[in-house]
Amino acid sequence: MRASWAWVAVAGLASGVAEAKDGRCTFEGKPADPLVVAVVPKGPAATPLKVRVRDATLKVRPELPGQPAHVDVAAALVFEGTADNVPYRVVRSADVNGIFDLPVGTSGLRVHRQTRGRLLDLELTIGDLEVKGLAIGCESIGIATTAAPELSAAEETGDRVVPAAQTLHLQQRANGGAKALIEMKGSPEGFELRVLESEGKWKRVTARWLDGIVLTGYVAKEEVRAAPPPTPQGEMSPPIAQPCTPDTTPASQPRSRIVVATVAPGTQVFASRYVGPWAKVQNGEGITIRYRQKDDWVELVNVPGIASDAECVASTVLHDAWVPRSAVKLPASEDSAVWPDRE
Repeated sequence: MRASWAWVAVAGLASGVAEAKDGRCTFEGKPADPLVVAVVPKGPAATPLKVRVRDATLKVRPELPGQPAHVDVAAALVFEGTADNVPYRVVRSADVNGIFDLPVGTSGLRVHRQTRGRLLDLELTIGDLEVKGLAIGCESIGIATTAAPELSAAEETGDRVVPAAQTLHLQQRANGGAKALIEMKGSPEGFELRVLESEGKWKRVTARWLDGIVLTGYVAKEEVRAAPPPTPQGEMSPPIAQPCTPDTTPASQPRSRIVVATVAPGTQVFASRYVGPWAKVQNGEGITIRYRQKDDWVELVNVPGIASDAECVASTVLHDAWVPRSAVKLPASEDSAVWPDRE
């Protein structure tokens, strides 16, 4: 159930605001949340890899609806791939379709490029609501962390109504204008609106959310009905995240050693020995490797900011990352390492 709040946006914009090149929007920044990037190594019959990146500078280019965004990653390794769930944020408060006011910091966004111009197709998730059919300018979207708005309570007036079905069609004016579609995954009774005025077969309604989003638009009278009487609700505890055990320790293997080493910048990273290049080393300091005494290749198993996708987001182990032994500088202590003759 939404609550009645007004908001005041924090002054100042985050860096990495969208820019358009050849009519296409790109975004650059360092998101606060990890991002899973799908990477396809070069070569025939290459198996895609899913890599989770954190604390990395990204350049993201939205693609057409139905296509994942293109992502360039610059961290200890540099590579490119695609991502379905980019943590976009509103970096400049926006009036969207003349129906939604989105404050700085709004999340839950999915954006895709249009065939021309600087507008983006926007879908918005608010709790169990999915809003579709929106358009927003490149300059209002980014991926870097943004300050949240300051909020203050506000009273609401007007009759209380709720959607009569699982979908609600909104438009900017009673006689037309821009439109938006809201699809409800939960009960329509959980989405309460206030009627500002009635005009013929239309009702002008509004709703406000705790994060500062404000909806104001027109709906057909038959699409809403009187809200049921409010029921007292006790204070709800926040949901408890399901615990998981992060994979942070590379598995030992027979006749191998795991050490922290330095890899030469510019070294090509392969999915396996000789096959499937997919990244290059940008900063080779502090990389954990697994190697064998007489092997010409070593495996990168812990790389700062880069890990294989796993059930637990805190996992740090990297798989499918090999470099030539000649590009690795081992610690001096390895000169006196004792190797077993056989397993």
